[in-house]
Amino acid sequence: MNRRSVSLAILFLLPLSIISLPHANANYRLNQTLVDTWPSTIANYAVASGVTMADAASSGTNNIVTVGNYNNGTNFGQLRIYHKSGTSLVLDDNTLFKPPAPNYYLSGVAVNDIAGTGHNDTIFIANIGPSTGTPTIASQIGIFRWTGSSLVKEKTYNFTGPGNALETRSIAIWSHNGVHQIVTLGYYRMPGPNDWAQLGIWSFDGVNLSKVLLYNWTTPGPTGSGSQGYTVATGDVSNNNGTPDIVTVGYTNNSTVTQSELRVWGWTGAGTLAPKGTRDWLTTGVGTVATTVAIKDLTGNGQANIIVGGQDLTFPIWRAELTVWSDWSGTLTQQAGTTWITSPQTSIDVIHVAAGDVDASGATEIVTAGQADMPIGSTDIYYGTIRVWSFSGSTLTLQKSYLSPTINSPISTITIGDLGRAGKQDIIDGGQLSGKGYLEVRDVAFANSTVSLTLAPSSPVSGQSISIMGTLTNATDQTTISSAPVLLEYSTGSSSSYQILATVMTDSQGRFASSWTPSGPGSYTIRATWNGDETHMGTSNTASSTVGKAPSVILLSSSNFNAKPGDTVSVNGYLYPATPANISITYTNPSGTSVTHTVKTDNTGFFTDTNTVDSAGAWKISATWSGNSMDSGASSNNLSVQTQPDPIQYSLATYGLVLAGAALAVGIGALAMTRKHRAPSVPASVQAK
Repeated sequence: MNRRSVSLAILFLLPLSIISLPHANANYRLNQTLVDTWPSTIANYAVASGVTMADAASSGTNNIVTVGNYNNGTNFGQLRIYHKSGTSLVLDDNTLFKPPAPNYYLSGVAVNDIAGTGHNDTIFIANIGPSTGTPTIASQIGIFRWTGSSLVKEKTYNFTGPGNALETRSIAIWSHNGVHQIVTLGYYRMPGPNDWAQLGIWSFDGVNLSKVLLYNWTTPGPTGSGSQGYTVATGDVSNNNGTPDIVTVGYTNNSTVTQSELRVWGWTGAGTLAPKGTRDWLTTGVGTVATTVAIKDLTGNGQANIIVGGQDLTFPIWRAELTVWSDWSGTLTQQAGTTWITSPQTSIDVIHVAAGDVDASGATEIVTAGQADMPIGSTDIYYGTIRVWSFSGSTLTLQKSYLSPTINSPISTITIGDLGRAGKQDIIDGGQLSGKGYLEVRDVAFANSTVSLTLAPSSPVSGQSISIMGTLTNATDQTTISSAPVLLEYSTGSSSSYQILATVMTDSQGRFASSWTPSGPGSYTIRATWNGDETHMGTSNTASSTVGKAPSVILLSSSNFNAKPGDTVSVNGYLYPATPANISITYTNPSGTSVTHTVKTDNTGFFTDTNTVDSAGAWKISATWSGNSMDSGASSNNLSVQTQPDPIQYSLATYGLVLAGAALAVGIGALAMTRKHRAPSVPASVQAK
């Protein structure tokens, strides 16, 4: 274990309560794409304590630079430089530093054109001690230039504290208007013992390294009280004037309670530090310790947030803590916070923080990396952890959680950057793997899924049930996804607002099914959505259906189909489906003139009507309905009713006519006979002639 880990272990012998890990809801994998371990033999050990990504040689190629320590019987400080080539990490340089003292380790690294020469320098902070496990006696700033083929020493500078112990843990670069300065943070211990946090600012002109200032502070109290600084970062976090602030995190201890300490310092490149904001806090238990900080605009509003990682202690558990802060109102304000342990068996969760858009979503995520201690008996077993968080409003949401399957794999440093300049952010972390130094690059890998969706029947009508069926499939290898909850929703017309139908589970073959009866005719869009799981992207699909009106039928009958003029004809009918409705019944007489009656159906669909057929001939009768919002209109069958005079009257009239004819004939015959008998008589006047 390196000296920094030992220091953390000494510090963290304090308490914590168990809290369950929030559910991770990201639908992607954190795939390891590049990795390196060293040395080749387990007899020796190494650790990466700091990592950065930058163009170390100013050549247009990004490098990963790690610092830490290496032990093969002698404890060396170690610096390694890599570049990416295809799917491999290429080790460009491996430099070991061995001072006269036996304990020597590098704890932080940065890359910057610190001298303003147009060429980047690699700057590290190191600590030198008399022996392993003993407080260090000096800190060292090292400045080297990587040419692309060799590492050239430009300056090393040792400094000590006024007490008998000094540890400088973190390094950052402050840059503004062509001024580049080194910022360091740590602590020193005075007899008592009491601890003093120490913030240092340094300048380098290419030849000379100069101390600009050392600022020390402590927490008053009895023996054991004091302050320690852990991590420093720079960035404009308060007024957006382009001048970086200096942000430090650590802890204060008044010998009764340990509190996290967050400080924002105004700095112009010269003069004196201007403390701008201070927040000390205890979350729960007996101690809270802030150990790592990053600065990033998490919401895209142009105002950088302060992201703090640390531990909350409630004996015997050390719980990881993540908080987000803002200083834009003039007061340091906590915007969000959460604490967790990896499992009920975890006794320690330690994290480091970084931020970047790792899933190409357009939003910046927070990434925490560290270690969870799951002891077996009295033996500590460390597992590396990585978690990705989203920040919105006042909420931190766990998107992805990764736990290394390998024991003794703690992660002690993390950064985020586009290593291959491919337009995507890589997660770069380092630490130790079973005693070996460890460096890896992880990327978000989307495992896409697809969901098919079919509806039956294809042309449903009002009142008819629609069957909704589909299959959820891994788009990469076409395997089906079982036991997955699929949300079914619908929208009407052109509306983009969806209403929930049901949530169904896929079966062992990835299939799901449900049924639904629309409320009426119209156009509908059915949507099936799966939110994804730990290894798959979510997916959705839609299918459309146009529901028509249900058909209707009118059946019509008459009381009789033969009538005589002046008779009343009764008409009965049924409307299917039964519904209260106005039925139009049309009667057309033999000459083509029509009359329409409107009648109402009862609850069974029955209706009736009467009409007088007042002329002889063929009468036509029909019924129609215009329909309603659910059912289409309908026309009945046509009825024909024949009207004619009574057959008996017709016979009597004919008989009377025959009798009259016969009587007339008799009369005419009698008249003829009369004339015949009178013919022989000759008038007297005629006779006289």
